[in-house]
Amino acid sequence: MVKRNRILEERRAHKRFLAKDGTYAIFGKYSNKLGQVIDISNGGLAFRYNDDDNRSIDLFNIGIMVADASDIEEEISFKAKTIADFEISQGTQYFMPLRQSHVQFVELTDEQKALLSKLIINHTRK
Repeated sequence: MVKRNRILEERRAHKRFLAKDGTYAIFGKYSNKLGQVIDISNGGLAFRYNDDDNRSIDLFNIGIMVADASDIEEEISFKAKTIADFEISQGTQYFMPLRQSHVQFVELTDEQKALLSKLIINHTRK
């Protein structure tokens, strides 16, 4: 297991940072579906979400929204590709299944790269 994790780390081109509470991923520009961001890098992010329709999307637009006591930032939108998506806990009669998704950002503009860097500086744990 340790060997496998070492191999995965070597494949990553960007360091991942743990997201602060209040950082959310939003599926698409006008979606009401969102998930808690776990970690983020200049190349992608991981997030958890409640699965209400049992589907995984390969290529889609994803937004990142930050909300905390001091400010609510505008949503930053990126094109993303699903790298991994798996169930963390099964649903019950009262709760939807919880899933975790890992996405890679695709075709970032210079402006998006700058916004992403600012987000990483201001909204991740050091």
